[in-house]
Amino acid sequence: MKKDCEQHFQATIDRDSNGRYIAQYLKKTGFHENIGDSGNTALGRFDQLERRPVIQDDLLDLMIRFRKHTVALVADVAKMYRQVCIHPLQFFATRLLKQLASDVGSKYEYAGTVVPNDFYMDDFLSGADTVETKKLRKDVQSLMAEEEFELRKWSSNSSDVLSGLPPDALEDQSTLYLDAEQKVKTLGVAWETGTDCLRVDIPTLREEEHWTKRLIFSTIAQLYDPLGLVSPVVAWAKIQMQHLWLVSVGWDDKIPYEICGNWKDFYEQLPLLQSFKVPRCVFVPQSTNSHFHVFCDASEAGYGACIYARSTNGEGEHILQLIASKSRVAPIKRLSLPRLEL
Repeated sequence: MKKDCEQHFQATIDRDSNGRYIAQYLKKTGFHENIGDSGNTALGRFDQLERRPVIQDDLLDLMIRFRKHTVALVADVAKMYRQVCIHPLQFFATRLLKQLASDVGSKYEYAGTVVPNDFYMDDFLSGADTVETKKLRKDVQSLMAEEEFELRKWSSNSSDVLSGLPPDALEDQSTLYLDAEQKVKTLGVAWETGTDCLRVDIPTLREEEHWTKRLIFSTIAQLYDPLGLVSPVVAWAKIQMQHLWLVSVGWDDKIPYEICGNWKDFYEQLPLLQSFKVPRCVFVPQSTNSHFHVFCDASEAGYGACIYARSTNGEGEHILQLIASKSRVAPIKRLSLPRLEL
């Protein structure tokens, strides 16, 4: 499927007189002859059901790369899917970013490499190890402008990188001052640009007299932590999900007293996570040496793994930071600990 889409894209891609790309639907030979008078209805249903291949890096990869830069840079593309001359399909818009970099990226020192790799949908997350990030920003802006892609909502932990941008191009007008309390949502992760720290957003607590399986599952789904910064907390919550499945209660029935008590204790302590923060950048500035340390373990309830980076600079300073972690609930069908550890 991915190979067919790529071959079709390369064979049919074109640009109009203004330089904007024109992409075509992927269709089999004889499509119009075979579809008959039901074409419009079929295309409408096709739009609802189709799943194009994913060509961008996954979210975890992008977030980990975002954490390696000393100076970080974030923006998004204004009305990205409206800039492509076709029905605004995700595959074409994201594929055109790679095509744009291939066509004109050689004209720019940084953007030709950054644009194909540092976008997730229409969100741009990148950076560099020095204040040369400002040159990167200008390069990316210029390259994207060739397809009339306007980048906006710029944010950075360096005010110098953002200097020269008009106020309406910033995340908000105080971004230049990097207020220590300012928080920017980075793909669901709160990034405090003033302190350059990441934290996990916690849902607002609600008063519930009768907790049900539906309410508990809904709350757990809101614990969005793609980097696994609070994996032990999320893992405990998911273990409770498994317990609820095992007792076979209905979606809107009262849950057993013991599980309900444990859940209430857990839920009331969730706000404590708001004060838990980790540095966004995992490396010491001007790092000259780095090592990666991976740990994994398992219990009868679950198993997990984590990876740390230890970096050193020329002055002998050391930093040890968690990069990411993953956890899973052990299967209901019991497995031995050695097998879970594998």
